[in-house]
Amino acid sequence: MNVYFSLGNKCNLNCIYCYNSSMPNLTPLEIGSIGHVNMERIVRFLTDKYGKIRINFTGGEPLIYKDTIFQLLKNINDLEGQIENPVITTNGTLINTKTIKQFREINENIIFNISIDGPEQVHNLTRVSKNIKSSYSLAKSGLELLKQYGFKVYINSVITKLHIELGADAYYNFMKSFETPFLFGKGSFTNQEYYISENQFVNFILDLIRVWEKDNDDNDNCTWLDGILSYIYYNLNKTFDEHCGSEQMIAFAGSDGLMWLCPRFIPYDEYCIGQFDEKTYDELMNSQIRNRFSKNFQSNICTYELELYQNDEIIESTQREKNRLFNTIIKRLDIK
Repeated sequence: MNVYFSLGNKCNLNCIYCYNSSMPNLTPLEIGSIGHVNMERIVRFLTDKYGKIRINFTGGEPLIYKDTIFQLLKNINDLEGQIENPVITTNGTLINTKTIKQFREINENIIFNISIDGPEQVHNLTRVSKNIKSSYSLAKSGLELLKQYGFKVYINSVITKLHIELGADAYYNFMKSFETPFLFGKGSFTNQEYYISENQFVNFILDLIRVWEKDNDDNDNCTWLDGILSYIYYNLNKTFDEHCGSEQMIAFAGSDGLMWLCPRFIPYDEYCIGQFDEKTYDELMNSQIRNRFSKNFQSNICTYELELYQNDEIIESTQREKNRLFNTIIKRLDIK
């Protein structure tokens, strides 16, 4: 079971595609920050119920709430063997030597997903802040520090119109310079200036594969290919037993421990399934909202995309393009 804790909505950046503000047609809830006491109670209940869980920390920017993370991880040290390597998804700008040493003292197996969208001129346009001159420099520095101290790191990269203009060759060379696995996404855009269609996204990924093939005649394994396969896994529902993964996840946020079936829907009221309670947990997990998700699994439609696009033609096109990406990769790279 993948457990997501959205620690709070504070962030030091104002990214152009943040999904926390991507769906004006839904009603956001006013929710406070979830504390370590609430999280510990939830973690202990879920490990008793499922045996083993993976904890994912998100935000906002989770490292704004690093003391809460420290305290929780300290308090659940006795659950070793029941907690898979925790994951922190961060923009990387708040990482420093002191913070890394603190994390290492508590748990040296934490996995960090660092957001780096491309070369500096691309990244600083998509992940902006009035108070930070170069979010790219800080994120890159944070990533290098994490690797120096032995942490496992992935790079999250959101593909935009800026990447199309940059070109696959230049972006591929950028990726190679990191020697770090990449995870790709298309993002949700409140700023349409940088938006790309699913067709453009898929074509860009396929262009990356062509460049990689030229660079690797023997088709050696490459770290960034993991990111493409991850994208396929979580988006091509019918290919993988008609699910997107949300039947094996639960997300929590707010000082009251409110629950969602998918972290992308935090903090929207329409998809909140209720407040965490040990006695009513099973009932909440089988709510009408759960049934709505299940129906979409069978129809090969992502519930988030359904709310995001509100357009059947766009949704059908999106699924068609994902299938095209999957089938092309399977054929060209001989993946079984």
